[in-house]
Order: sequence, then C-alpha cells, then structure tokens
Amino acid sequence: MPQFFFDTDDGERVFRDRDGLELADLDEVQAEAASLLRDLAHGVVDAGGRRSVRTTVRDVNGALVYAGTMTLTLERLGA
Repeated sequence: MPQFFFDTDDGERVFRDRDGLELADLDEVQAEAASLLRDLAHGVVDAGGRRSVRTTVRDVNGALVYAGTMTLTLERLGA
C-alpha cells in the first residue's frame, strides 16, 4: 500500500510527519485528513477568535497530493 505523510500547521506550530500512514487510495487520505483536522480543531476551540488548522499530505516521493483547511470562528455576542 502507498504511504502518505500528513503535515500540519495550527498557526502556532508546524509539524512535519516523519512516519506516515499506509493507505489504499486518495479516498482514505481524504478521510484521514478530515479526521486529523477535527482532532486539531479541538485544540483551538479554547483559544477563541478565529483560528485555522491546515494539513497537507505528501506521497512517498514528496509530491503534495491533498490539502485541507478548517477555520473556526468563535465570538461572544451581547453582554
């Protein structure tokens, strides 16, 4: 199975995946990227304001094959 590497950026830290995951195809890459973004979003909820988390996915040759960004905006309304 092909190996894919999921690099992440939460606006404060950039993490370059050195281990990767073996996944069958780009559909599995998309599902894994969505899951990763959901997990990363949990870490930014308490920060408030507007935050984005991003993942880019590389294949074993280093070519970018997928990218996803999740933006969360939290704002208090009223008093």
